[in-house]
Formats: sequence, structure tokens, C-alpha cells
Amino acid sequence: MHILVYDPDFRGHHLKYAAMVIEAFCAQGWQVTYATPEQALSSDEYRELLMPLADTFRKLTFKLSPCGYQSKLSEATEHTRRLIQMIRICDPDVVVIPHLDLCFYVYGIVGSLLRLIWRRKLIITGIQFAAIWAYEEAHMNIAKKLKKWIALYVVNLGPFSRILCIDENAFRWFTRARKLTRVEVGLCPDPVESDINMSVESCRDYFGIPRQARVIAAVGVLDERKGTDILVRAFSRMHHDSDQCLFLVGRQKPKVQQTIQEVLSTRPEVANTIIQVNRFVSTDEFRMAIKAADVICALYPCHCASASIVLRAAAARKPVLGSSQGWIGRIVKKYRIGRTCNLRDAEELQRDLKWAFNRPVFEVNQADRLALLNSIDSFKEKVCWLVPENCCHGE
Repeated sequence: MHILVYDPDFRGHHLKYAAMVIEAFCAQGWQVTYATPEQALSSDEYRELLMPLADTFRKLTFKLSPCGYQSKLSEATEHTRRLIQMIRICDPDVVVIPHLDLCFYVYGIVGSLLRLIWRRKLIITGIQFAAIWAYEEAHMNIAKKLKKWIALYVVNLGPFSRILCIDENAFRWFTRARKLTRVEVGLCPDPVESDINMSVESCRDYFGIPRQARVIAAVGVLDERKGTDILVRAFSRMHHDSDQCLFLVGRQKPKVQQTIQEVLSTRPEVANTIIQVNRFVSTDEFRMAIKAADVICALYPCHCASASIVLRAAAARKPVLGSSQGWIGRIVKKYRIGRTCNLRDAEELQRDLKWAFNRPVFEVNQADRLALLNSIDSFKEKVCWLVPENCCHGE
């Protein structure tokens, strides 16, 4: 069995999924070719997650435009050309795309044509993370309606044989949409590492956090999409004690950096209470950062889909202060692992931050249950379902 794992995302943000997919396939004795842009090889994520596996798979690289694209059409054309090129080089039994979101529309529409012109049946499967069209809204604008109809077309006429969904809402949408088509849909865990075997004190010492401090943290790539700028402003405005710290861990996008600079220039007294680690953090450092905190923030305004930081917090038995919207709001309430907040209400957000700084107690058993459902072993077992049986060339 020869599998092409095709990953056009060079940013590195989802490479942990590609690494786990490769590990799962290699454990089955399947031959794996991993195709990715040249730019991906220089990322810290690639060096940490995929280089240790280099002896287990064949690597193919291709070039993407270093200057971006003039339009969505030119980007779609480029991605399509590279996919066809990799398929011709590898001649695989199955193509697996570990992060389907980036190219769902493109490969879905073009793939429906490939099915008609390819010399043999082409099997393409993948993992879908966020499906915005799966979240029904009372008032959908024309653009969202168009995306939803294109998605419906892709599911019914596209090339995908099997699709795994990380998000339960996306899974339900795909299940309804596939009534008249052959595509198979499955629900997949979002894999999270277990709690790191270190004490809270050791983790705090590593990052230079006072051992007795009360700490709320935002961990990961820090941008406005995750509400980091809102969190920083809210923290700076509230009256807080000297032992209360805001812990920001991960690469900061420009808008977040600008917000922090503005806060520190207008409120210099908070400088000693905002602890920053503005760089790439390894998987172990990520786990240590969560362990060092009392509460994990997942504010994520206007974000409907799943967020793995919530699951990682559960694995570390840390309560979550999360958005009241979408997947985050539903999971936090369902498993009672923290508190949700309305980001549009500044006073309410202030009260929620005070709650977070009081080291709230939550239901640890529910957190353990949620983490177990999303274990790495469960993920690896499920992703093998993406490769249909008896799909080798000679069979």
C-alpha cells in the first residue's frame, strides 16, 4: 500500500497532525510519501515534529509562490497544479490530505474533473477541521451562502471517498449532506498530549513565574482571532493584586504586539504582571506552560469551530475561561470544565477575569473524560480508516 500524504500548508501550525498520520500509517506497514512546500522544511514545527520521523517516509517538496498570490483563483490554480504533479510522481494508491480545510473547495471542484480524466480511480481522503458553513446562522450573507452551496457540491460531486471531521457540528453537516452521495464520513478525536510529568512549581521556575502567583494564560499562536488583544486590554483595565499574572506564551502576531506595547506605555505599572514568551514553543514547553497556569483562556471571538487548547487544558486538569460561542461554549458547558464569557460585555469580562484569578474549582472527572476521548492513540486508530481496504493498484 502506497499512500501520498499531501500537505500544502507550509506555516507549520497543523504539522502535529501530519506527523501523527504518518506514524499511524507506518505502524500499519504502509509505504508513505510526504509532499509539502519547501518553505515548510525551515519551520521550527517541522524540525521538532517531522525530522525525527525522517527515516520512516519518503519526502517530496515543491515550490509555492514566495510573494503570495494576486487572487484566490491564482492560488487555487497553483495548488491544483502541485497536487497533480505530486500524484504523477508518486502514483499512489491513496491520497490523504491531513488538513483539508486549506484546499477543500479547490481540490473538491478540480478533483471532480480529475475523476473523469484520470487513467484509474483516484482515491482522495482527508481530515476536515473547521467547517464554517456547518454552523447555521439566523442571517447568512451572500458569501456564506455561496460557500455553503459550493461545499454541498463538493461533497456530492467531488473526489473524496472518506472524510474525517474533528468538529462534531461539521460531522453532522457532512452526514446530512452526503445522503445522495458515496462519500463516507467519520468523527475523529482531536489528539492531545497527556499532562506533563512535572510539578507546577518546576514549570513556573522554567518560565520565571513566581511560585505563589495566581496565573491566567493564553498559550499558542497569539492573535486577534483568539482574542488575545481583548484579553490584554481587559487585564490592564482591571484592578488586580501584585500576585496576579497574565501569562502569554507563543508567537505574537503584529496586532497583539501592538496592543501590548500600547498597554505598557499607558499603564507601565502592569509591566511586571504580564509575563511574555514571544517565540516558538516546543510541544513540551507548551505542556509546561499549561501546567504552570491556574486557568487557561480561550476567548476566541467569532470562532465557531473546535479549539484544541480547550482539550489540552482538560488533559492538564486546568479550568477554562472560554468564549460562549460555538464549539468552545458548548464543550465548556457540557463538560463543566470552566466558565464562558460574553466578550461584548466589558463588565462581564472583568467579573470573569476576577473569577479566573480566584483559582476556581471545577469537575476534574469530566476533564479526564474529555481528554480520554481525544487521546493520541484514539486519533491514530481512527485515521487509518481513511485508507480503504483493497485499494492497491493490483487489487
